[in-house]
Amino acid sequence: MLGFVVLRVLTERPADAAWLTAEEREALIASLDTGRSRAHDTSTAREALLDRRTWLLSAVYFTIPVTLYGIGFWLPQMLKSASSGASDAAVGVMSALPYACGAVAMILVGRHSDRTAERHRHVLLPAAVCAVALAVTPAGSGIVWTLATLSIAMAGLAAMFGPFWALATSTMRGTSAAAGIALVNSVANTGGFVGPYLLGAINDATQSFAYGFAAIAAMLVVGGALVLKIRDIT
Repeated sequence: MLGFVVLRVLTERPADAAWLTAEEREALIASLDTGRSRAHDTSTAREALLDRRTWLLSAVYFTIPVTLYGIGFWLPQMLKSASSGASDAAVGVMSALPYACGAVAMILVGRHSDRTAERHRHVLLPAAVCAVALAVTPAGSGIVWTLATLSIAMAGLAAMFGPFWALATSTMRGTSAAAGIALVNSVANTGGFVGPYLLGAINDATQSFAYGFAAIAAMLVVGGALVLKIRDIT
């Protein structure tokens, strides 16, 4: 249904966007023209696939789906255990809190990143916050502790998205950008498969989420460190 809405409502270019004012359309068109003139579109898809920055971006982004889906798949079970058998309805409501915190953090950190025009630390610091929160989650017990630490972890994780993609698009240009972004998504989203299975396998082997969280936290630290090696196109 939304696909038909897109065909009806969205336009191919700013000049045709009826929901924009004339001034907004002109500003967007001018911005796009300036971007094209600066891009000197001589890059190719092959260059993007062989670019070291593209693979560094893929490695950094890989840690985000690993954590997102690792937490997401097992969050209800963890909250159920921590709450000593709360009802399914109560667990469902509690499960929404970490994501609500993530939504707020995503907006606040994204805005701050835009205002300061800084991307690297806005990926690194949230990754560190998420890693620490995950690492200390098994150290406590009870629903308040578990919910608080996982909410902080989700806030840190969600805060990475905006600055990461702003950084990713600033490292690519021309025709290579489409191939580069596709590669980053394709390689990194395998983390969505790895995360739940990794956490589940470690939990089965150790009867605890502690080691699984430690493994995911370590990945986030490595990903945060790698982002410092990525440089914008000059």
